[in-house]
Amino acid sequence: MSIVEIKRTLMEKLRTYNYYIRPAILKATRTAKAGWFYLAHPDLTYCEEFQKHLPALLKERYGNTIEFQVAPEKESVTSGGEKVTQRVLVLRCTYDNLDVIRHFFMEAFSTQSDMEIGYLARYTFVPNHTIGSFTKQHLA
Repeated sequence: MSIVEIKRTLMEKLRTYNYYIRPAILKATRTAKAGWFYLAHPDLTYCEEFQKHLPALLKERYGNTIEFQVAPEKESVTSGGEKVTQRVLVLRCTYDNLDVIRHFFMEAFSTQSDMEIGYLARYTFVPNHTIGSFTKQHLA
């Protein structure tokens, strides 16, 4: 059966049961992992707390709204020839804002930070790529 025949048969079936297909314009954004949160449990940590405290600080610092998402995902870390995969809370944002987000979260979650982030301060942000003096050995 050719693709044209499959398409025709499918369209006939859909029409028979009153299903109609219309094209929809989707807005898609490419995102990337900026890093993950050490000590944050992927299932027990309330992810909306990040959205509650941090967007206002980002807007105050950079003057515009920068969107980000915190959600549980699998992350692999290679250290000493061994690869470890585990579920962690991962921070994602658009490619355009990747460096800004990494620097902001490194600063906000550092021990010397003066930002008011509530109980989120107990977590440590670990970027996926090196930042300044934060080397690959530190990441491992």
